[in-house]
Amino acid sequence: MSLNNMAKSQCYLCGGSSFGRRPGRVRDNQFLEILECQQCGLVQLSTIEHIGEGHYEKSGMHGGCPLDPIAWRQRAERDDARRHQMLVRKVEGRSLLDFGCGPGGFLEMIASSAKSISGIEVEEALHEYLGSRGIKVFRQCADAIEKSGAWDIITAFHVLEHMKDPRDSLVQLGKLLKKGGELIVEVPNSNDALLTLYQCKEFQEFSYWSQHLYLFNEQTLETLVGQSGLKLQAVTHIQRYPVANHMHWLAKGKPGGERVWDFLDDEKLNFLYEKKLAEVGLTDTILALITR
Repeated sequence: MSLNNMAKSQCYLCGGSSFGRRPGRVRDNQFLEILECQQCGLVQLSTIEHIGEGHYEKSGMHGGCPLDPIAWRQRAERDDARRHQMLVRKVEGRSLLDFGCGPGGFLEMIASSAKSISGIEVEEALHEYLGSRGIKVFRQCADAIEKSGAWDIITAFHVLEHMKDPRDSLVQLGKLLKKGGELIVEVPNSNDALLTLYQCKEFQEFSYWSQHLYLFNEQTLETLVGQSGLKLQAVTHIQRYPVANHMHWLAKGKPGGERVWDFLDDEKLNFLYEKKLAEVGLTDTILALITR
């Protein structure tokens, strides 16, 4: 279905002007639509005007509520452990910068392997906590460029989809990479099986969020990287949520299947399921290895 009268007149990625409306809704903002560019396939909100100046610096992503860094770290622990396992050998003896480091759980896990650790975090409410944990933190890329120099490894886990200008974010991160350095970017996959293959209505009305301004797949992420002047070396498809989670969504229309039906949360079963989804590009997450 072509929509030519939506608030968004041009696609952020390709400049196209023809959009289709994706099934579902933005769970926390009834006035936003989920659009898919019919030229390049980028999934984007109908407008990003709700992200005003200082939005993320002043807890806008969290509804303006006071942050609990301990609770945040507990929620992220499974992902932090996965990322640590994936990167611990790569960062050995090398400097690491985590863009959008949140409360620093990943950085603390990997600190003993890295030569040094630093973070960039715009959320001002987290800076005192990060400092108390001994984590050097910058407020913006520009601060890191001015005050420090460059890093061997830069990570950005589920951050680009929040950026009003993700292309410029990649450009700035590229400036912070040492020669021969690597940028590792992880983002939600717009081709998530629950959204596209299974077309789970309940998930389509749960997954989209006003703070996720853009959703990428492998092709649109590759285009974004190229536009930023960087080089995409490899893409890995990752399934963060297991078989039980998907089955519960399809049967009950609710998350949490890995807890309710824990007998299905089997390592071998999940590995095979992830492998099959990865083969057709339908995992919930994609990870990109990028160089200058």
